[in-house]
Amino acid sequence: MTAEQAAAHNPDWNYESWAQFQDWPKWWTDAWLRTPAESWDQTDKQTMTLYGLPDFKDEKTERVKLPIFLKEKWAQEGASNDAWVNPSARHLRKDMPWAPADYVIAWIASWVEEFGIDGFRCDIVEYVHGDRWRQLYDACNLALDKWRKAHPDDPASTWTDAFYLTGDFDNAYIDYKPDYANYGFSSMVNFYFPKRGDLDGIVPVWRMYADSIAAHPGWHSFNYLNNSYHRDADFANMTDCLTTLLLSPGVAQLFYGDETRRDVSHCPALQNVDSDQAFRADMDWDNIDVNLLNHCQKLGQIRRSHPVIATGRQITLNPHTCARISDNDTLIIRVKPIPNDPIPVSPLFPDGIVLTDLYTGRQSPVKNGTVSFPSFQNNVAILAKQR
Repeated sequence: MTAEQAAAHNPDWNYESWAQFQDWPKWWTDAWLRTPAESWDQTDKQTMTLYGLPDFKDEKTERVKLPIFLKEKWAQEGASNDAWVNPSARHLRKDMPWAPADYVIAWIASWVEEFGIDGFRCDIVEYVHGDRWRQLYDACNLALDKWRKAHPDDPASTWTDAFYLTGDFDNAYIDYKPDYANYGFSSMVNFYFPKRGDLDGIVPVWRMYADSIAAHPGWHSFNYLNNSYHRDADFANMTDCLTTLLLSPGVAQLFYGDETRRDVSHCPALQNVDSDQAFRADMDWDNIDVNLLNHCQKLGQIRRSHPVIATGRQITLNPHTCARISDNDTLIIRVKPIPNDPIPVSPLFPDGIVLTDLYTGRQSPVKNGTVSFPSFQNNVAILAKQR
């Protein structure tokens, strides 16, 4: 395929039709891939060819040789393109006593070893055999450990967290998936995080998420507003949407442009972008909602400084007020606060304690089990003990 053909981005392109005209012995071969000519049980997610796309035979355990085209490609690159070769993968450019998935996992782990990548989001995880996910997880942990030892001066070398895996499991919620936890996953992408910015209903949703985290240590929700193929959030209410997301327990994932109110109409009409998936287009730097960006940055800074927001236990104080609690920190979160209206903080903070609204910087002492402030910003207050 030429560069011009690739840029044309034919929406009717079909892998199975294309593959019928290829010289299979010179390509990946049926030793590696499920070919269109082979018969597969299309009801078995782990061996089916999804939408007719090429699929490695990850259940295969017999050794295979590298495909001819890959060896020819590497030979043509030669020394002139050596700078483009991942140094940690150079020793993998030869036949190994491996099955197809063993090669793929080694290639992936080499990027972790070279660049210190510390986590992956894995798409449609139910279409891959679980033992292969575990193999990937173990290989990436070994590779990350090598990177940390090889880069002692890098601040990230002091981190001790295990390699992070999250997965896209069709229509997953926050429910615990013990099999995938055993494979090395810490979460599945939460397809059902509320996208309307409903401040009247978010406190009990947060409570469900926090309770789930408490019940299953090491497993948590992975929340988002928009992604590459869905524009679900209420575009007119992104301020409140970001409040509900960035103060949620678990992981808060921002899709680029959510923080600047990037509308689909702002997406450039590029040749290689489907009209119904224009979210994947370039960032529109000429249409930045500065106020929304500032709101997102403020919440992000607070979230980073107070991990209890993501990991703490939650106590509900009233329909708009809750507390997040850990052994090291306690915060009160109030949505839709009313100027001069008392916010309950007892028994978490006794009378006389001075609390700071982390969003505005205003301070107020606790009186009669409550605090009040003369004004708020962007429908939210986050209260912490004065440090």
